[in-house]
Amino acid sequence: MNEILKIVLSLSLSGSLLILVLLLCKPLIRNRISKRWQYYIWLVVIARLLLPFTPEASPVGTLFQQVDRVIVQTDTTPGQNIAPAPQSGDDTAVKNDTAPKNGKTEATPTLQSFFTVLIQNLWLVWLVVALILIIRKITIYQGFIKYIRAGRAEVSDTAILDRLALIGEQAGVKRPVEIYTNSLISSPLLLGFFRPCIVLPSTNLAPADFEHTILHELTHYKRRDMFYKWLVQLVICLHWFNPIVYAMGREVGRACELACDEAVIKALDPQGRRAYGDTLLNAIGAGGGYKDFLASVTLNESKELLKERLDAIMKYKRTSKIMLTVTLAITLLMVTGATAIGAYAKTQMPPEPIGNTEKPNTPSNIEAPTITTTPVSALEDLEANNVKAITLTVDSCGIELVKSDSGKFTFDYLGITDTTKFKVNYTMETDNVLQIAVDGTAARATAGQYYIDESGPDYSNVVQIGIPDKEYENITMILDGAPVSLPDFNAAINIEADDSSISLSDMEISNGIYNINNLSGSVSIIATAISSDISITSDGECELIFNQMPQNLELDVSACRGEIVLPAGWTKTYSLGSGEPTVKISNHGYTEISINE
Repeated sequence: MNEILKIVLSLSLSGSLLILVLLLCKPLIRNRISKRWQYYIWLVVIARLLLPFTPEASPVGTLFQQVDRVIVQTDTTPGQNIAPAPQSGDDTAVKNDTAPKNGKTEATPTLQSFFTVLIQNLWLVWLVVALILIIRKITIYQGFIKYIRAGRAEVSDTAILDRLALIGEQAGVKRPVEIYTNSLISSPLLLGFFRPCIVLPSTNLAPADFEHTILHELTHYKRRDMFYKWLVQLVICLHWFNPIVYAMGREVGRACELACDEAVIKALDPQGRRAYGDTLLNAIGAGGGYKDFLASVTLNESKELLKERLDAIMKYKRTSKIMLTVTLAITLLMVTGATAIGAYAKTQMPPEPIGNTEKPNTPSNIEAPTITTTPVSALEDLEANNVKAITLTVDSCGIELVKSDSGKFTFDYLGITDTTKFKVNYTMETDNVLQIAVDGTAARATAGQYYIDESGPDYSNVVQIGIPDKEYENITMILDGAPVSLPDFNAAINIEADDSSISLSDMEISNGIYNINNLSGSVSIIATAISSDISITSDGECELIFNQMPQNLELDVSACRGEIVLPAGWTKTYSLGSGEPTVKISNHGYTEISINE
């Protein structure tokens, strides 16, 4: 499923949960908390529906990661991983990833491919419908504005204009306000985002009705309710598939009028409130039958809402300090809940896998065979003395890094018959950083696999890079579809990988410091002793094998979400000796820590 659609769906789910909470709490807060709060609290929900902010771990994010995992499992495209060479005593040959696993044959890909393509392109359907709805609402608004302008008449009565100016000054509106009449509209309304325009069915209103009507519409303008109303319409268009969002739209419209009434009657005495209620009653049927809820902010929208507004006017009372404290606490709770509930994020730690958690084949130590190699003279002539750091970028090619005793960088093709399909470039930066780029995308279609072991060690489409054994400031690897095997280098090793498998194997891992982030693939570490700090974040399987019991270690696999296999007596956080080094593994797949004794 497309990332954009997953984000939208997760936001819609999170927002829906908040909407349901407010709707369920409506009877409890209706007459206890100010209408103004009941109006603006919906901005928290709107922010949740629009902004994909999320903590690292959240309920909705975890749910969508699980759904994502199910969708990935339906994809029949095999991964391109590096397969292990056989360990001593292992009679089972490991096949490449295109072979059936666990004795199951692959399903016919045609139907699955169809559904995969359909799911991947659902976001286009969502986007097209959303754009159509947005354009339609804008078109309706423009049509309504033209309709109003065509039938309106400017009010030129000096007395009315003076009263309008005086009311505007009392309301704190500094911009000049225009006033018109249009006998076809059903109720007084406010138009305009920046230049307010009040349209009345008629100016033949009692002085109190005129004052209350103008004050009501100017209050809408002062609070920028038009912007709020259109923001809600944008949310509805983006979440057009969610019926709960439409319910939110109705509630925001209702709360808007109640909050505006509350702001108007706040300065009135009981007699003035009754007069304001009479104004609302008199507005019914005062004009024609044309109305448009989207395009404007009206004085009266429905008889049901009118009844609720009149009831709220009669029961109005100022909010006590205790209720202000309660309101603040509820607001903080809503904001915290909206944040904690989260949304889908691609960088979020994947959840525990669904279904079969059987451990697939993972890479292990690779013994380099004795074969005829083809060196690249340009790299072979490059002395290592001037190199302080290395950046290796690999795309669609198996890589084996080895320590070079010659003091020079070497570059060999292993099991590659057509070297023209593999591009290798390097450059030495001014700060003595050697940048090496290996691109095997041209051979990807015909390669089939990158490293295969049938009856014995045999390479297929692997590039072996010899790196002089010396101290480096850091070695950075950026891997895309690139299975990699490497020994322990004397450097800080940073690996960013996608669709790759990483095998770190050496008798003693004691020189480097390893930070491995693998978005899709497996990580395997085999060593007699480890005295280097290792941090692994993986979207695949992780295997850590000690050839003997470590003396000093702090192991932390508490962040792993999938099946975890530990030596007897070990816990997810386990320390030996001084607790150094630290080995932290965080992944969603199968995680195995074992000791070969």
